[in-house]
Amino acid sequence: MHPGRAAPAGRHQRARAVPRPGAAGARSGPRRRGGSGRSLLHRPDRRHRRRGGDPRRRPRPQAARLELRRRRLGAAAGGSHPGRPVGLVNLVLVRHGAAHAGFHGVIGGPRGCAGLTDVGREQAAALRDHLARTGRVRADVLLSSTIPRAIETAEIIAPALGFETFPHEHDLCEVHTGEADGLEWAEYGVKYGGFDMEAEPDRVFAPQGESWNGFHTRVGQVLDRLADEYVGRTVVAVCHAGVIMASLRVLLGIPHPGTGTRIQPTNTGLTEWEWEKDRERWTLHSFNESVHLLEGASSQVEASHDR
Repeated sequence: MHPGRAAPAGRHQRARAVPRPGAAGARSGPRRRGGSGRSLLHRPDRRHRRRGGDPRRRPRPQAARLELRRRRLGAAAGGSHPGRPVGLVNLVLVRHGAAHAGFHGVIGGPRGCAGLTDVGREQAAALRDHLARTGRVRADVLLSSTIPRAIETAEIIAPALGFETFPHEHDLCEVHTGEADGLEWAEYGVKYGGFDMEAEPDRVFAPQGESWNGFHTRVGQVLDRLADEYVGRTVVAVCHAGVIMASLRVLLGIPHPGTGTRIQPTNTGLTEWEWEKDRERWTLHSFNESVHLLEGASSQVEASHDR
């Protein structure tokens, strides 16, 4: 398991060049009417001038600026992002959309999960549209767990990332529920007895299933494996709240059970980790980005006003 304190997510901002007074290309005073017939209120040539460039050039759209920045920061040798330091891996964990599985009804492992609800599909579609519009993530690899709610979410966002198919990773699943997969929770209580996994961290959920400690060991191992397998790449892994929360506990060294304080990612929220091989260090750049859900809500409000 990689040593794991997360460093602050310091991202350098590029300064924008502004002509100094008296420098070549700078004007020494206000422009009068006449000649071009333009007033002080209409000076696009000054607002958008770049040194040695076309004065009529406009600022790049957000997606283009992000793409340019990614190319300059770049990827490892052999990776798809030229210029990125060797050994750097970006891992974006995406929680699936709202699903039928939960702590009521059926225990939703690979067999018992019935996929996303209508709301969950809308959430995943909002994330897809956000990724397509902003270029927030330039993915080299797309993965999902083997549980239907994660697979369905990945299928919805895949076009925005440029994928048609993707591998399913068993190690990205929630706690393995073993023989209890597909049982009603009430039936599970009768058959195996209810218990607190954090209070009994070495007790398996059900025969052929996983314990709390075993789950965290598995999450740590899959993070190590992805960091080794995808050097110089950006990996998007559609998984589960439990996996995302376990990644924080494992990589930040948070004790479990802890103080009782919860970290709960939102459905379709993005959490971004970065692994630096030369320093053997993980850095947490963001947790639970979910602005796309606010954008979707705003669009629905606007649409209702248009009716």
